[in-house]
Amino acid sequence: MFNFPERPGALEKFLTTLRPRFNISLFQYRNAGSDIGKILTGILCPDDEVKDLERFLREIGYPWTDCTDSQVFKTFLRS
Repeated sequence: MFNFPERPGALEKFLTTLRPRFNISLFQYRNAGSDIGKILTGILCPDDEVKDLERFLREIGYPWTDCTDSQVFKTFLRS
């Protein structure tokens, strides 16, 4: 899950810098009327490139949380 700044170009920055080998499989955005938008994003990544993905996520500069093992999100994805 990402905290994206609600400003022009924030999403474009993320999408244009995401490396081609990572595939977005889920993108759930909800506008809450604040200066930060929370976005649930699923990113498919080969096991041998997880470190590269984590490096990218740190470099992009948007706060994020790994929800891979979250029971709440697993339930959300099943419905």
